[in-house]
Amino acid sequence: SVLNCNITQSNEQLFANTAGIVFNAATNGTAGNNTIFVNGQGNNWGIVAIDEAHGNNITNNTIITNGTGANDYGIYLSKARNSSISQNIISTYGTTDNFGNYLLTSAINNTIIRNNITAKGTGGANKGIVISTSSSSNTVKTNTISTGGTQNNFGIDVLTTSDANLLTDNIIYTQGSSKSNYGILLRSIVKDNNVSNNTITTGGTSDNYGIGLTATSGNHTIAFNTIRTNGSSTTNQGIVLLTSTSNNTITSNRISTDGTNFNYGISLSGTANNNTFASNVINSSGSGTDSYGIVIVDSNGSTFTNTTLNNSQQWINVDSISSNNFTNLTFRMENSTALNFFSTVSLNTTIDVTKLKLNFTFNQVYLNSSALGAFNTTAQINLNISGSGFTNPRPTVDLEDDGTFAECNSPRCVEQSFANNIFAFNVSGFTAYSSSEGACGTISASGTTTLSSNVNSNGSCFNIIANNVVLNCAGYQINFSNLNSGYGVNVSSSHNVSVLNCNITQGNSSLSNTEGIRFNSATNGTAGNNTIFVSGSGNNRGIVATTNA
Repeated sequence: SVLNCNITQSNEQLFANTAGIVFNAATNGTAGNNTIFVNGQGNNWGIVAIDEAHGNNITNNTIITNGTGANDYGIYLSKARNSSISQNIISTYGTTDNFGNYLLTSAINNTIIRNNITAKGTGGANKGIVISTSSSSNTVKTNTISTGGTQNNFGIDVLTTSDANLLTDNIIYTQGSSKSNYGILLRSIVKDNNVSNNTITTGGTSDNYGIGLTATSGNHTIAFNTIRTNGSSTTNQGIVLLTSTSNNTITSNRISTDGTNFNYGISLSGTANNNTFASNVINSSGSGTDSYGIVIVDSNGSTFTNTTLNNSQQWINVDSISSNNFTNLTFRMENSTALNFFSTVSLNTTIDVTKLKLNFTFNQVYLNSSALGAFNTTAQINLNISGSGFTNPRPTVDLEDDGTFAECNSPRCVEQSFANNIFAFNVSGFTAYSSSEGACGTISASGTTTLSSNVNSNGSCFNIIANNVVLNCAGYQINFSNLNSGYGVNVSSSHNVSVLNCNITQGNSSLSNTEGIRFNSATNGTAGNNTIFVSGSGNNRGIVATTNA
């Protein structure tokens, strides 16, 4: 055991290839509570375990490696197994290739847990943790990792047949003054790694990636990660699969990307085939016009289930030689207006799902079925109609694409629910859809209610109890008092209410005490351009203003 030592390199100018503590073919040792400072020309290492140095415990050390050259490592393991690296504070700084922890050449079944790692340099390729060359079955858990330099700075880099490692619950920040900074990268023929529950933030200029899988990397599980990729320029992407990365399971990740252009939530290219995606939530944005939630190029056979694209700048882009299936795909805006495709949509030709072709405005969803034929199928529309004043909304459709909406009935439109201002209805195919007040009822919120069909009631039809309301019948008929005496429109104790363009008719001419429009304790109201017909046995009135109206 090496405990409670202050270990300092005394001449930082003359020497390279220095190390604070070395376990060489030494087993079951401990390095604990030491402060180590090595500072030379390069290749300065804090703690080293090499050549069958198994079962060592490296804990609670403060390690600073600071060289004028490259390759400064905090902790270095090679041909070392079953060691524990925990609760160390590690800072590395030099020119390039400065690593917090470096596992090289059959470093197997080691645990790296609860360390605070900073790897930075004046150049690039500064990495928090590197697992390389048949270093497998290691656990990397609950570490905080920060890397920085110019470019190619990685939080965790796994490469060269290093398989079955568990990377979980880490917090990773990778930044660079230039490009190509990765949160986690799996590459060079690695397989069966588990990357889960990590929080990853990357930034730089361009080409910054949250999680990257490249070079025949496969059979990985990428799950429950929170990924934010940002850059001052282009191509900042959440999860990227390149070059024959196949048979991976990518599930329940939350991905946010931002930059100028070409910022993608999930990107597949270079025969990234037969991958499984499930329950991922994606928001891709940028100051340009070419950032997408999902982009697929030259990749086939993948399935996407329960995918949510949250207000991405553009939605999906697929090239002509890719074929992939989407089931339960949701396009969603920030206000919870959404379009859900529950059934499977097969994208097997060139398709560019942009905001121009699939868009949301207030109380309206539009999909260009000519340009997006694969999506001309059954779906559910959820409209946030907060502020509309609707109490009983009905679906409407613009079949001619001329801006004129008509009531949409079954089987084309089937109402599902109306709760918390979200009106849900199913549709059988696509054009533009909206909603309107579909029946008589109480209007209790400010806003404009516009009819798209005739409405009927047994007694009174509309009861308006809110201020600043416009009831625009758009020429449709209010047919009231079909069984009982009542009012066509009753405005009660409200201010600034307008009743416009209505045809108001009493349905049962044998009834007495009916009124077309009634202002009761209502001020500054307007009744304009209405046609009112009331006929009964007595006390039937067209428009009444009473009780301080």
